[in-house]
Amino acid sequence: MNYNYYLIMALICLLGLIVTIYVIYFGIEKRNRIKKQILENSVDLEAFYPKNHENKTKKIVSITLISAFFVCSILLFISNIVMSANSNLFYSNGQYIVSIESSSMQENLVTNSYLFTNNLTNEKLFLHDVVSFKEVDSKDDLKLYDIVLYKTTINNNETYIAHRIIDIKDDYYVLRGDSNPNNDEPVYFEQIEGVYDKTYGFLSFINATSKSVNFYLAFSFVVIDIASYEIIKYLNIKLINDNLIESQ
Repeated sequence: MNYNYYLIMALICLLGLIVTIYVIYFGIEKRNRIKKQILENSVDLEAFYPKNHENKTKKIVSITLISAFFVCSILLFISNIVMSANSNLFYSNGQYIVSIESSSMQENLVTNSYLFTNNLTNEKLFLHDVVSFKEVDSKDDLKLYDIVLYKTTINNNETYIAHRIIDIKDDYYVLRGDSNPNNDEPVYFEQIEGVYDKTYGFLSFINATSKSVNFYLAFSFVVIDIASYEIIKYLNIKLINDNLIESQ
């Protein structure tokens, strides 16, 4: 995922912090005004927490927001489990859908001069990007500098790697990650599953979000904001009601 993702998540967290401070500050400020009115024997519950349509609307919005976050977090958690169980890869209608789990194609290493001489510097695959690869049927589907998905075995585990073809030999391909200084082991045509097609921007954002602590931090702020508001409201109403009981 590109750096815009981290900027967006940072802004969400900052907004959550600001709202949290706002809710707590004005809740305490309202409590101080209640105490002042109690001393003046002029406290009015309806003035602080009116039971009108607007108030109900706010409550519905709050419940909707927190429910949406809970549902999203559950769906993201399930998607992580499913993707992990399938080695972060799906196959459908001649397309391999892959979650990029490495940063080896994220940066342009200066010593990989072919990236610059062939204007390949924009072809980046960021960590947690969701990418599709078209299935290849013959060697004619491949050309020099294509980004391809190939299957290999690392530590006895079947692994899928997305790297660039930097040379084509008679019986194998030479591949390298754009961020890497060294070539991969020789890759044979039988190992290659597909050639790069496109990156799904929105799915990449969702995928990266689900694997980031920032999402859960932002989610926590929403929960804290709503909980803080309801707790402070309850304590303020209790303060007013206790005073009304004492005054009777």
